[in-house]
Amino acid sequence: MVHLFSQIVPNGTKTTEHRFCVSKVDTYIYNSFTKSTFTPCSHCFHNPHPDSFASWSQNLSVMNSRNQCEQHALLKCVCIISHTICARRSVTDTDPVCMSSVLELHQWVNGNTRSRAPKPNPLIVQFISFGVSFFSEGGKMALLHAADGNRFLRAPAPASPETHWARDAQKIGTVGWADFRFLFFDPHGDLHAVHGGRFLKGSPPRHSEDNWTKRSICIGSGGWDQFRFLFFHPNGELYAAGNNGQFHKGPPPEFASDNWLARAKVVGTAAWNDFRFLFFGPDGMLYGMFHDKLYKAPPPQYPSDDWLARATCIGSGGWNDFRHLFFDPSGSLYGVRNNGKLLVGAPPCCSNLSYVDHSDVIGSNGWDTFKFLFAEVTF
Repeated sequence: MVHLFSQIVPNGTKTTEHRFCVSKVDTYIYNSFTKSTFTPCSHCFHNPHPDSFASWSQNLSVMNSRNQCEQHALLKCVCIISHTICARRSVTDTDPVCMSSVLELHQWVNGNTRSRAPKPNPLIVQFISFGVSFFSEGGKMALLHAADGNRFLRAPAPASPETHWARDAQKIGTVGWADFRFLFFDPHGDLHAVHGGRFLKGSPPRHSEDNWTKRSICIGSGGWDQFRFLFFHPNGELYAAGNNGQFHKGPPPEFASDNWLARAKVVGTAAWNDFRFLFFGPDGMLYGMFHDKLYKAPPPQYPSDDWLARATCIGSGGWNDFRHLFFDPSGSLYGVRNNGKLLVGAPPCCSNLSYVDHSDVIGSNGWDTFKFLFAEVTF
């Protein structure tokens, strides 16, 4: 499912490309079920050919398990999810019964009901789990992006430690990604990077042959490798902590000769280069890891604002063990430990609450090999 969705979710609107993607989804789903001895019946739909799925799946009546078999309901549920995603429809435009049906079917495929119906193949089970996440997050899906020396990968977060994320993810870049100083998204979905001191911006690559560095726009001609941290606030402002300890913020540059540092506002004068992590949550709170402790507070507003003194300590120790820390759009905190495991959970609210003990391991190993790891909002 991860590999499938990485390839089929369109980047545009309802065009011929969209109709092709919908057909591709339908064909894949149809083949998955037919290989599982699934036999369509006239009660569910009259024409089982994949090309007809698009027409009936967007005009479904209430899925009542008393009137149709569970496998047929599951097939309809999968198509609702796929067409909602591919058409980029709002969840509120979808049949109100969809969410409850998805949840019920999720319980069924995971063996939490007494149903004797045969279970679908594991790929469909993973698809339904994804559907639950998709609908519960209000139609937003976070894609994880990871880069090391010879690859740039993109796929939804793994569902469990058994998921082979790197193997199944779509490769959207091949070589040279370890040469970047920074690699991150802005709130609008554009990819930003610092390479050779230059600040670059462009839509993210969508396939391995996409030469992003060549087609990106230079919005800073030099000096951008002097920063220790460079990242966006959810409101679109750019924040930068220099190797000299100063902290700046301002609207991002728009062209190569834009002297951003000269017009940016200084909101911190010293020691900001001593942090190991600095990043924003989706609510605009600034998070910082300093001397093995994790802090959070609204970002500083002026040079003498002693952020660390007024910040709340929400992690009293053990944070030096993390290689990556970042949020997804729903507010879940992801962390990669030095042992290579990927964790996800709610951010701690106080210093005596252990994030490690209250998070889930969704990646068993190898996540520490990535130089860059972050989430993208796609819907």
